[in-house]
Amino acid sequence: MDTITTVKLKEDGWLVNGIWNVPDDPDNRHYQLVQDWLASNTPDPEFTQEEIDAQAALAALDAEIAADTASAKIDPDILALIGARPAGIENYINTNVTDLASAKEVLIILAKVVSVLGRRAIEVD
Repeated sequence: MDTITTVKLKEDGWLVNGIWNVPDDPDNRHYQLVQDWLASNTPDPEFTQEEIDAQAALAALDAEIAADTASAKIDPDILALIGARPAGIENYINTNVTDLASAKEVLIILAKVVSVLGRRAIEVD
């Protein structure tokens, strides 16, 4: 480590120049270099506000997906759909979809399944 240009706080020390992790340990060979830099400089926080906001948004999305998944796991219509083979699904639709109202019911079930599976499979930004 030649010259320190940036220091970012970490839980257990510092991230120096975006590359080196220096622990908060006086026995570490780079510890004193960081201390000398800190004597006349201010380190950046571990996370920027933008990173904190992004982490919070991801946590909220994860919670929402978990709740949707839990709800889907107890929905008897969704469970029946997931457990059915393609021929069984086709038979169910041919037997039970007789008008617009029943078609809407099946579309709602399919949309719920697609939503849960899609949200779990694709990272939503």
